[in-house]
Amino acid sequence: MQKKALLKKFVHSHQDIRAVGVEGSIATGKTDCFSDIDVTFFTTIPEHYLKNDVWLDFLGPRIIMQKPGIHYLEDGRKLYPYLMLFENGERVDLKIAAVDTIEAYLQSESTAQIILDLDNRVKRKVEPNESSFFLKKPTEEEFLEVVNEFFWVIPYVVKGCARKQFLYAVQHLAIIRDQLIQVISWGIAEKYHGEVNLGSHQKYLQKYLDEETWEILTTTYNCKDYGRIIQSLLLLIELMEKEAKKLANLYEYAYLDENEQVIAYVKEKIKEMH
Repeated sequence: MQKKALLKKFVHSHQDIRAVGVEGSIATGKTDCFSDIDVTFFTTIPEHYLKNDVWLDFLGPRIIMQKPGIHYLEDGRKLYPYLMLFENGERVDLKIAAVDTIEAYLQSESTAQIILDLDNRVKRKVEPNESSFFLKKPTEEEFLEVVNEFFWVIPYVVKGCARKQFLYAVQHLAIIRDQLIQVISWGIAEKYHGEVNLGSHQKYLQKYLDEETWEILTTTYNCKDYGRIIQSLLLLIELMEKEAKKLANLYEYAYLDENEQVIAYVKEKIKEMH
């Protein structure tokens, strides 16, 4: 039996579960075979489910489960999540909550909606949407912080290569790449007037980038030797200069001279390595 059917059967056989919510892709209808089933049970006796995990066996054999701990909503109310992957490949992100948590739950995420409400606790129509995942315009402080982190970390990549410390070099390269992706993401958000959801870990980024920029960005993941790491570093610097300056001009934010000084310093150190 599919997990959705098992969940429905469980709810109907437990009178303490007074409402059910769904969120994420299942709520917005954007699912595929890899999508999680994000579901929340609102019960009058949450403590009953928190005693042990045996009750979860109704969903069938699990491959692995993670309990990330209490998720606190803005008003201090709590969700208790169970993240599960099953032998049939389905994944269920199930949360337990008290019935008085419904309103805080609905306010916590724009995709959240109640699909079962036995006591008519929800008095308004809720239309799930992705607005809580839209990227917001950065403040100048946020922008400068990300750009500063990029240029601060660059010399560590060079240091790692010079010392033949491979993991040190590539891990710092990953840090600066993340900063660049953040700047690129802000640029995309601006282009689409803040109404774009790039997904967790910017998984939809390719959809919004031109082929040349995407090709350059993906090339920087090829780091099988020190030469490739340095090449990737230089490509990331080139992209950051382009994207950060464009955003700074658009928002009339500062782009500091120290960034250029770091680039000059790093290029000199790279020359000394050869």
